[in-house]
Amino acid sequence: MVKTSIMSKTTELPQIKTNAKIFEHDNKSSKINSVSVKIELLLWNVLKRMSKVNLFRPFIKTCSSCKRKYAEIFVEYYINKLISCKKCSLKTKVYSKAISLVMSLIEKGLKIPRHEFQRILGKNPQLKRLILNYLEGIGTYGPKIPLIPAGPIVTLWSITHNCNLNCKHCYISHDSPNKELTYKEVCKIIDQLYEANTFILGFSGGEPLLRKDIFEIFQYASEKMNVALATNGTYITPQIAEKLKDVGVGYVQISIDGLKETHDHNRGVGTYEKAISAIKSCLNAGLYVSMDVVVTKANVDQFPLLIDLAKSLKVQKIEIVDFVPTGKAKGSSHLMLSPIQMEKFGATVCDIWLDLMKKDYPLTLSFKNPVFTRIVAERFPNINFMPFFKGLFPKKALQFFNFSDRLQKGVFKEQTPFSPFVTGCECGIYVLHIKPDGNITLCPLNPALLGNVKKNKIKDIWQKSPILNQYRGLKFEGKCGKCMYKTICGGCRAKAFLDSGSHTESDTSCIINN
Repeated sequence: MVKTSIMSKTTELPQIKTNAKIFEHDNKSSKINSVSVKIELLLWNVLKRMSKVNLFRPFIKTCSSCKRKYAEIFVEYYINKLISCKKCSLKTKVYSKAISLVMSLIEKGLKIPRHEFQRILGKNPQLKRLILNYLEGIGTYGPKIPLIPAGPIVTLWSITHNCNLNCKHCYISHDSPNKELTYKEVCKIIDQLYEANTFILGFSGGEPLLRKDIFEIFQYASEKMNVALATNGTYITPQIAEKLKDVGVGYVQISIDGLKETHDHNRGVGTYEKAISAIKSCLNAGLYVSMDVVVTKANVDQFPLLIDLAKSLKVQKIEIVDFVPTGKAKGSSHLMLSPIQMEKFGATVCDIWLDLMKKDYPLTLSFKNPVFTRIVAERFPNINFMPFFKGLFPKKALQFFNFSDRLQKGVFKEQTPFSPFVTGCECGIYVLHIKPDGNITLCPLNPALLGNVKKNKIKDIWQKSPILNQYRGLKFEGKCGKCMYKTICGGCRAKAFLDSGSHTESDTSCIINN
C-alpha cells in the first residue's frame, strides 16, 4: 500500500495495477519486435551523425529582385506553379522538386491522397506558415534529426500568476514575482510570435481568466494564430464559454485531478463540480475540450474511471500530464510515480488506447511524458518512427485518423479516437514558455532562464540559446546519451535539470536509468 499526504493521513491507496496477463503477453510480442525496432533506431542514429552538411541555405535568403524569402517563393510555386519573378525561376524549379518529393513522402506516410496536401496548403494560411517555419529552420540548421523550426511551433504563455486556488502540485513557485506585462507589451510579443510563424499559442496561469484584459488578448492573438486556453474551470459559465468561442479560442483544457474527493482535496471543496460544469459549457459552445489530468500516486488507480468520465462528458480529448515536482510542488516529490510504476502505468495507457481503437470510440488520449515514446515503441508491434519530428505513431492508428480532414478543417476541429503522434521532450523542438513578467524558460516545468522578451527577440532566443541548441544535439550524459531511443525521447529535460542542476544529465525517472 502507498500512503500519501495529499489525502487524509488515514487514507491508503493501492499500488498501481495493470492487467498482468496482457502485460506479460505484450512483453513477449515486444521482444519479438525489439530486433527490428533496434535496427531501425540504429539507422536513424547513424543518419543523424551524417546530417551535418547544409545544402538548403537558400531557404533563408532573399531574392535581390523581388525581395521575398526563397522559402516563401518555393512554397508558392509548390502550391500553384506560378513564378512572378524571373530571377527566382531556375532556383525555384530546382528546390521545388525537392520540396515536392518531401511533401509526397509526407502524403504517403500519413495516407493523404496524392496532391491533397498541395490543395489544403493553398487554402490554409496557418498551415502554410507552419511549413515555412520548418523550411526556414532547415535553411538555418540543415536537415537535422530532429528537425528544428526557425521559431517555436507552440508557445506556452503563463499570462498571470494570479489564481483563486492553491493546488498542491502547482508548478508556480511561492516566491514568483507577480509582475505582468501590459496589454501593449503582450500585443508586441504576439506580433513577434506571428513573425516567428508560431502555430499555436496556449495561455495558462495561474488562472488566465483573472486577467481583466484576457478576452482582448485572445481576440488579438486569434487573428494571427491558433489559440488555446488552460484553466481550472471555476470561472467558466455558459456565457463565458460562448465569449471564448466568439474571441477565437479554439481549444480549452480544463484540469481534473481525479474523482470528486481527490480533486476537491487538492483544489478545494466544490471545485470538482465547477470544473465539470465548465467542461459541459465549453462543449455546448462548440469548443474543442481536453480534460487534463496530472498523474500522481493519489489518482493513478482512478484512470479507468476517469476514462469513463471523459466518455460520459463526450470531451474530445483526455490529456495525461506527468507530475514534475517543481515550484510549489517541490515538497511533494513523494507523489511521483516510481520508474516501475510509470512503466506499468504506461502499459495501462497502451491497453486503454488499444481498447479505444477496438471500439472505434472518438476520444483522443495523450500522455505528456517523453519516456512514453519508448514504452509505445516497445509495446506496439507496428510503429512508424519519425525522428525528424522526435516522435512516433502506431501504424494501426492511421485507420482512425484522417489527416486530410484534420488539416483541412483545422487543428482544433476534428474529433479523433486516437492521438497518433507521440513525442519525446519538446523543449527546443516544438515548445517555448513565457512567464508573466516576460522571462522565457524552456517549458512551464523547467525553471532555467533563457532571456526576457523585453530585452531579447523571441526568434533570437529560439535560434541562439546555448541551452536549446544543446538539447537539440541530443548530447546527454549517462544512459540518456547512449540510449537508442534518444532520437524520439531524450528524457524529460525538466526532471534532469531539477534533479542535478545540469541540462545534460540523464532522466532518472526512466526505468532504463535505474
